[in-house]
Amino acid sequence: MKISFPYYQSPDGGDFPIARVSLSYRLRTTDVYPLVDSGAGVSLFDSTVADKLGVPLRKGEKVDMGGVGGRIRGHIYTISMTIGKKRFKAPVVFSDELEIGVNLLGRQGVFEIFSLPSMKRRSKRTSESGNLSLILSFFHFDIHFFASMLCQRAMQP
Repeated sequence: MKISFPYYQSPDGGDFPIARVSLSYRLRTTDVYPLVDSGAGVSLFDSTVADKLGVPLRKGEKVDMGGVGGRIRGHIYTISMTIGKKRFKAPVVFSDELEIGVNLLGRQGVFEIFSLPSMKRRSKRTSESGNLSLILSFFHFDIHFFASMLCQRAMQP
């Protein structure tokens, strides 16, 4: 089964995959539109997402994370996620130090659900009517126009 997964283009010409993900913690649920980041070992969300879910930010296990933007401290939780019709639990780090302007959907607990480690072998990028697409045979992300706004915001200085 082939499914088209659009990429959104930033003002500098780069293109980025943005996913619609429903996060649930206890009785609260919120939709987020994180950047799908194969370089992130674990998903990383801003503390405002933790607030919406009622996650007691400072009670989770402390973790230090490093990346291109430097090091940040966060707190890790196991959160229920829904992507498309698939519901599962995955580790998520919430941080009030995340300053990149976009949340990240990382590998742990997510990529193996959708066989994403083999994505490079089984996917191809195509251009149809000027839109970049990633053809996947694994899953479907429900992309909204709002996601392109997140990419543009993340790329601003």
